[in-house]
Amino acid sequence: MRELNDLLDDRGVLLASRWDDVRLTRPLLVFLQRKTARIDVGQLSVCAARYFDTRLGLMVPKRYEGAAGELRDLTLLAVAPPGRDATPVTILTRLATAADHALALALEAEQGGGGLGLLARRCEAVAEVDSGAGDELALRVAAIFAQAHLGPVVAPAARQLFGVKTARERLLALRGD
Repeated sequence: MRELNDLLDDRGVLLASRWDDVRLTRPLLVFLQRKTARIDVGQLSVCAARYFDTRLGLMVPKRYEGAAGELRDLTLLAVAPPGRDATPVTILTRLATAADHALALALEAEQGGGGLGLLARRCEAVAEVDSGAGDELALRVAAIFAQAHLGPVVAPAARQLFGVKTARERLLALRGD
């Protein structure tokens, strides 16, 4: 937590001077139909509770003022799936790049189409979900972001592009349901 606080300003927003210092573990990439990198924890927590029976909240409070968090932000979420204690998950949100869109389109082509690559092209921001807390938790958070922001998920290491339905199916498979 100390390392994270060194990256944030007094409003809980990622310092522009520290953008290049953020490194996540095997992140899942979620495309977001938003024009900003700011986190709307209210929207996410409602979606988490309604669709995933999960509690979600900020571990470090945020105050967005002026242009803070517009281009890139770092957030530590407390995520509590059913019957489990909250676990921290690190999220880097940023504006989408041409490389992000190209990756989604390439993966869609590899998978034989389906439209998710085109959906990704309409998304102006992305969230990188750190998988350091475990694959199931990262997938759960990615699915919550995808549900809340109507965008597909990319698992770059596995070269996979999928939507919320597939994310939910994978969550069930990981839990053994």
